Amino acid sequence: MFGNRRPLKVAWLRFVLAGILLATPAVKAQSSREKSAASCFSRGIEWQARGEFDRAIADFGIAIAFDPHFARAYYMRVRAHLSNGDVKAALGDLNRALERDPRHAAAYNDRCYILSDTGELEAALADYNRALELNPRFARAYNNRASVRTHQRDYRAAIADYDRAIERTFAWLSFHRRLSKDYEYLPKTSEAFIRITMTRLTLARLT
Repeated sequence: MFGNRRPLKVAWLRFVLAGILLATPAVKAQSSREKSAASCFSRGIEWQARGEFDRAIADFGIAIAFDPHFARAYYMRVRAHLSNGDVKAALGDLNRALERDPRHAAAYNDRCYILSDTGELEAALADYNRALELNPRFARAYNNRASVRTHQRDYRAAIADYDRAIERTFAWLSFHRRLSKDYEYLPKTSEAFIRITMTRLTLARLT
C-alpha cells in the first residue's frame, strides 16, 4: 500500500549522519575553547597568587576571550584590578560577572564594598540583601551589612547583623572536629587552632 520504505529509511539515516558529521567539528571547537579558557584562568590564578596582577589580568582577559560567559574569570579579575587600585575596572567586571551569573553571592558582597566607599549606601544595602537571600549563612555579608547600617545610624539592625555574623563564624569553626570541644590546657593552643581554622576558611573562599 505504501510501497517500499527502504529508500526513505536510507535517506533519513544519511540525513542524520550528515548532521552528526557537521556538528562534530563545532562541538570539538567549543570543547577546545573551554579548555583553553580554563588553562588561562588557572595561570591567571597563579600569577595573582604571586602578586603579578598585570599578568593575571592579561590571562583572565584571554580566558574571557575564549569563553565570554566565564563569570568566574570576570570575578577573579576584579581582585587583580582592586590590587592595582583600579576601582572603576573592578566595578565593571563585577557587573559583568553578575550579568552572567546572577546567583553569585560573593560578587554581590564584593560590589557592596565599592558602592559603600562611593557613598551609595542604599545600593550597597540592596546588594547585601541579595547576597544573603542567595546564601543565608554568609557571615561576611552580615558583617558588612552591619557596617552600612551603622553609617545609616540604624544601630539596632546593625547590632542584629553583627550578632548573626558572630553566630555563623562560630558555626563554621565548630565544623572542625578539633574545635567542637575545648580539649586544650593552654589558651594559646586554642587560639592557634582557631587561627589555623580561619586561615583554611579564608583560603577556601579565595579559591
